[in-house]
Amino acid sequence: IKLSTTLPATLTLSEMVSPKMLPFAPILLSLLRGSVSMDHCDYTDETVLLPLNKRIAVTRGVQIPTDREDSIVSIIEEEFKDVKGFGSFLESNVKTDDTWLACSSIDWSTNPSIEPGTEVYRSMEQELGVIQECTPGSGLHSSDPTCKAIYAAQRALVRLAKVFPEGPKFVNSTLTNWGKYPSWVDGSVGPASGMPPVAPILNGDATTGWLLCDIVRMVLTQSPNQVGSGICGWVGILGALSIRAPAQAIKMLVRLMWTGRASKDLAAPCSYIYEQQPGMVPYKDEWGNWHPSSFFGGDVHCTGNALDCEQGNGRAIQPAGATFAFTQSMLSSYRASVGGNCNFHMAQLNYPGEI
Repeated sequence: IKLSTTLPATLTLSEMVSPKMLPFAPILLSLLRGSVSMDHCDYTDETVLLPLNKRIAVTRGVQIPTDREDSIVSIIEEEFKDVKGFGSFLESNVKTDDTWLACSSIDWSTNPSIEPGTEVYRSMEQELGVIQECTPGSGLHSSDPTCKAIYAAQRALVRLAKVFPEGPKFVNSTLTNWGKYPSWVDGSVGPASGMPPVAPILNGDATTGWLLCDIVRMVLTQSPNQVGSGICGWVGILGALSIRAPAQAIKMLVRLMWTGRASKDLAAPCSYIYEQQPGMVPYKDEWGNWHPSSFFGGDVHCTGNALDCEQGNGRAIQPAGATFAFTQSMLSSYRASVGGNCNFHMAQLNYPGEI
């Protein structure tokens, strides 16, 4: 198994990303270093920000950071205190991975423990080399920042679930019924209704296990995916982070999912972003089967360019979980920052039958 080398502490923009991604490099670098200025958005090509957005004449306020955010960040920092540096990755793990499908193959209905050392992730840990490489004291590279970040994320999510029973800020994005099992604990989510579907959440921490699986697996396999949406620019940033700084990507995504933003210096996203449930929107796979199987009918309109639509054929209309939270929070906070309010190109869900 070939382990990539840990990156140096300083990187040039060209070293961080490909030429196509260069406009986003200032934002990416600032996320790694823990600070960002919205002046960086001057570099951004606006054409990549528009595909999922629609103009709606409704005024909504920007989400204001609270003391809860400070408390959450304090717990995350404490659990990640030994995670120094960008981290490495196993080249054998890199693949196109439907993270939501893999994480939905685990039965979360009985709320299995996600404490470090428990069995729920054993097959995934074996598949991705976590046991062989990262087991404290015996793993071949247990001191690597990525290995430490995996266990830090487990500990952080367990603590956060106990301290904040209302759950993560982006809990709605973690609901999905596309796979073999739903992403939540039995009795914690009510029946979905409407289109796009909305399901009432009765227990805010009902998807903590699925969320941990989503974050760790997506970063280790380097598989953030825009699926059927036209958000390649923002997904590209997340992909670059997974390659160049997997340990920090894991930490950043834990922070994002629980506080609602990836960095304290980013403008907070508009509050409506947290209400969206992309993983509940039905989609038709490449064999013509609907997910969930109980849904029938409705045309699906692709929102990207011709290449996006071709590659997204048979896939979800938009991503769920951490990929959705990252892309939509970035879109929303950018628009709120430059537009002055939250009704400027609101980022909405696409769904079957939409006109």
